[in-house]
Amino acid sequence: MSEHYMAREEFQNKDRALRYIYSNYKYLPLSTGDYLSLAQYFSSYSKYDWAKKLLHKKVKSIDVDEDLLFYYLNLTLSDPKMVKKADYRTIMLNAINLNRDRFCKVFEPFGEGGISFQLLENSHLRKTHCENCLK
Repeated sequence: MSEHYMAREEFQNKDRALRYIYSNYKYLPLSTGDYLSLAQYFSSYSKYDWAKKLLHKKVKSIDVDEDLLFYYLNLTLSDPKMVKKADYRTIMLNAINLNRDRFCKVFEPFGEGGISFQLLENSHLRKTHCENCLK
């Protein structure tokens, strides 16, 4: 319904449909793929905080799905407040353990498949990158 309302420029109804989904997804059994799709759905409507909140518990799990974890990183790496938290370092180390090459490529220029090398201006990210990617 949110897409239908968006196409008809009924933005209040679109927002109501989004809030309904956000309020009720937690009552459904969701697979890892469902979590990822739902986060992408929220992001497509610029509800990045909802997407981050949805995935935050999942990314702390040692057996987290790689795509879900890296999607979460893409949502959060540019947030300096989030990056400096101790549990965020744990999340990054989990990503490194899952796929070091993929993690390291995140810091390449956008045109080369990364988010941005400018992320390395953040001392927490630079330290993690230097310790794990420059070997």
